[in-house]
Amino acid sequence: MDAPHLLTAMISTGTVAIAEIGDKTQLLALLLAARFRKPWPIVAGILVATLLNHALAAWLGARGAACAAWNPPRWKPPKSSAENYSNPSSMAS
Repeated sequence: MDAPHLLTAMISTGTVAIAEIGDKTQLLALLLAARFRKPWPIVAGILVATLLNHALAAWLGARGAACAAWNPPRWKPPKSSAENYSNPSSMAS
């Protein structure tokens, strides 16, 4: 990975980390780490729980999408003004 991509990844990771400072998981991690004085098992447990939570959400989303018969609406480009004026019957009186 070259330097610009690494810098971009670091900036985005740092931005998300700063935005999530007040997250309940981080507050719980700080509380448990302060109480038990062993932060690494706590961080590892939170990491595993987060990965399992995201995996379960992705699996349920994929299963739900497979079960739903949803066809997204198709976009039709609007008629150009030249086409509207070439057909007099399409013009309002």
